[in-house]
Amino acid sequence: MRKEQGPSEPLQTADNVDVAGLREVEEDKAQTARLRVLANALREAAVAAKADGRERRVNMFHLLLNPDSFSQTVENFFDLAFLVKDGWVQVMCDDQCAWLCDATPPVTDDYQGGLHRIQNILKLDHPTYKRLCAKWCTPDAPQLLPKRATAAHDQPAAAAGDTQAAGKKARTE
Repeated sequence: MRKEQGPSEPLQTADNVDVAGLREVEEDKAQTARLRVLANALREAAVAAKADGRERRVNMFHLLLNPDSFSQTVENFFDLAFLVKDGWVQVMCDDQCAWLCDATPPVTDDYQGGLHRIQNILKLDHPTYKRLCAKWCTPDAPQLLPKRATAAHDQPAAAAGDTQAAGKKARTE
């Protein structure tokens, strides 16, 4: 069944694009933007810690956990893995927690001297996420990474009467 255009709806047409317009530009990638925000938040928090007389390090959980979004927390850990792999961030652990420090990426000579580039695998399921949030996301603990706009699957379900209005709003955005 074909829907007729109503008088209040503007006519929508597709834009014509060529192959160059379809290519993904590095700076337009969502992950590139997230990596930049993560690195900046880490740097700012480390500088603030040093200014307060503490070590120049950041509680990993205060930086990465988003108590309102499991999916964003997973993305934060994923993004951190790239910063660690490339040498921009160092992870240190003690008996209290895991700490993050900004670092300088190694150069070729470092690898010839025995340094190895490694990756780690982290399992983060929803029950573990909930336990981490209960421990680290307290009212007095800082949340250092700004929250991103949440996707529909992170939003609470609409009330029964609001379902139609919510659907209409989603189509217009």
